[in-house]
Amino acid sequence: MARHKDISIVMIVAVAGVLAYAVFGVFILNREAQGALFSETPQMLTTNL
Repeated sequence: MARHKDISIVMIVAVAGVLAYAVFGVFILNREAQGALFSETPQMLTTNL
């Protein structure tokens, strides 16, 4: 019973780690994409002002 519980905890931690890694990877990709966008946005903002 205890061994099965330990395995389930390890599985939960592993799944959480994979999800966190995936979210982190998407976040990094989004920041790189936004960096390309934000290099142009200041010009758009200044023209609007």
